[in-house]
Amino acid sequence: GSMQGGLLGQAQLDLIDNGEITGQSDGRIRADEMAERIVNPPDFFALSGSVNVFVRAFVEAGFDAGFFQQWFTVWEQELARITLFEFGIGGTYADGSAANDPLKNVNVFFDGNSNAFPDSSEPLITSNQDASYHFRVDHTDFDANQNGVIDFDEGRLIAYGGIDSGTELSQDIPFIASVGDAINPLSTLVRAGRESGLAAEKIDQWIRSSFDLGNKREYLLFDPLMTLESPEQLSSDEIIDALNDYVAHIKTHFALDTYVSTLQDFLPSDFGTELVDEIDLIKDYSFVLFDQSSAPADVGQSLANAVTETIASRSDSLPASAADDAQILGEFVADAIVDFSRQVDNELNQSNHLRLADVEDELSSEAASIYANASVVKLRQLKKESLQTYRDWSEQTSSRLSLGEYSSVGSAIAANCDLDSPFDSFCNPAIVVDGSV
Repeated sequence: GSMQGGLLGQAQLDLIDNGEITGQSDGRIRADEMAERIVNPPDFFALSGSVNVFVRAFVEAGFDAGFFQQWFTVWEQELARITLFEFGIGGTYADGSAANDPLKNVNVFFDGNSNAFPDSSEPLITSNQDASYHFRVDHTDFDANQNGVIDFDEGRLIAYGGIDSGTELSQDIPFIASVGDAINPLSTLVRAGRESGLAAEKIDQWIRSSFDLGNKREYLLFDPLMTLESPEQLSSDEIIDALNDYVAHIKTHFALDTYVSTLQDFLPSDFGTELVDEIDLIKDYSFVLFDQSSAPADVGQSLANAVTETIASRSDSLPASAADDAQILGEFVADAIVDFSRQVDNELNQSNHLRLADVEDELSSEAASIYANASVVKLRQLKKESLQTYRDWSEQTSSRLSLGEYSSVGSAIAANCDLDSPFDSFCNPAIVVDGSV
């Protein structure tokens, strides 16, 4: 028996037929199709390949008579193959990380037909422990206009499932993004808002002003935590922008999580749990959020108002009783979002006894980095406690309602209004108990 290992390179060259992209392929390449693309010869081909490390074992049987030998392989098995890198011409690579805090073991796929389902032709991968992912989106299948890139209307990235590595809590809502963008709560709002018909410039202006990200922070490209882990070459402004980016992530994530999960827990017949249902809820929310006629100075209030206004906009599509219950739930969720946002701000203001607005002028880069990373530790713990507390409350209260302990959503909330720490007591406006508790 023997073992063998080494490098193995593979390459594939495909002659592209226009019909393969349009869905009307007849298996032939015509002269008029070639003439249309002669100005750019690489358009004729899709080249892809990879370089792999392999290890295999095999057993041979035979004889060696000195002047003559004969050997036969009787067993062979490849023990391992690891891809070092992939390359391609005629495809786009989707790689990056799925994060708020890094999302490990999250499913990431390219949704080419916008049905929010990983079809067999669409690449799907599970992220690594560090939240990274990497796969190839084939232009032959998805680049409909053949311009060499995956455009906005040719597909999106969806991440679902997995574990938030910062809190060890499950990731209960999907995140979405355009190809080339990082996948995170802000990319989700941006992509959903644009799919709802809003202009990219309007969305970008709202996000930068509401979360104080400045004009230079590339929040759709870079993970704020990775920025804060390597602050050596950054100015204090850049460090604080990255911290504000992380704050935007956790405030947005909390708002989306509580909004979607509460409606699903209390009104399961009216709000589905499939990816398409959840993304539709997020799209409606994003449209309302960015289209508010006047945004309050407090971004937490903006995030909260969008919940109640989104639910109100959906009331005509719900049964009357469900519409009333959804509005009550929306008011409760909105209060929770405002409360959480204020706790986040309080944590930031208590660090070094400075307000964020003062930090950029008062701190050196080294001091800003210490401040920012200390704040992340506190905010991560706050996010964990708050999300876990709220999820437990929603699941337990909705379960007791379904078992008949309460006659209505209003009475269930009124009887269980005060959330445990870290939330303050809130029920504003007060919900009147109907006497059935």
